[in-house]
Amino acid sequence: MKPIIGVSVNFSTKDEIGKISGLGGPMQHWQLVADDYIKAVERAGGIPLLIPAYEDFEAMSTVVSLLDGVIFTGGNDIDPKFYGEGFSKLIGEISPRRDSHEMEFITHIIEETEIPVLGICRGHQLINIVLGGSLYQDMRSEGMEDHFYLNSPMDHPIHNIEVTKGSKLSALSNGASLRVNSYHHQCIKKLGKNLTVTASHNEIIEAVEHTGERFIMGLQWHPETMIDTCDKQLNIFKEFIKSCQIEK
Repeated sequence: MKPIIGVSVNFSTKDEIGKISGLGGPMQHWQLVADDYIKAVERAGGIPLLIPAYEDFEAMSTVVSLLDGVIFTGGNDIDPKFYGEGFSKLIGEISPRRDSHEMEFITHIIEETEIPVLGICRGHQLINIVLGGSLYQDMRSEGMEDHFYLNSPMDHPIHNIEVTKGSKLSALSNGASLRVNSYHHQCIKKLGKNLTVTASHNEIIEAVEHTGERFIMGLQWHPETMIDTCDKQLNIFKEFIKSCQIEK
């Protein structure tokens, strides 16, 4: 049987989503995710299962028992209280409902299970935070390079990253560099415990992996939007799905 992969979703209070799309009306809240994640999981051989922001942890823990792997997706900035800091004026929009759900969810996944984890963009940062790391709340205000290229198509590479030899990512990318897209204004500052940097760009951390045997990988870019144009990006999902096929 194909592995079942939990895919986290965004929580939005913006009723424009429903009104513009014609799928809803005023004053509705939405839980949603880009189709790219679904397609990437299916293309790599998995069965995607969307994981909403539950209010009831018991319900969430029941769902976990069904999963063979989890992808934590991109989205809003994470409340800096989770890494011991106050708000910067330049922090982006946050989602308290999603934050509280995902912090509980990922803590349970990492501490109570051996389920493989793939974090993308926000998910990459979430892995780092739950393991005791922190973020630069806004890269430009820190004098760092701008990495938020919203006017670029999401399947279009923006810059190179230097990949660490001997890492899982190096084996998947077949080399010491990889071209990636870029849609983030935050990045890792303090590295979380038991994580190692496996890719960077001008000292900006672009990928991390857990130091143990278990598949826990965080990627700052969006590989799911590049699988049609770059086999190396699809390889990431294939290897993740492969690790999920090992008996729980």
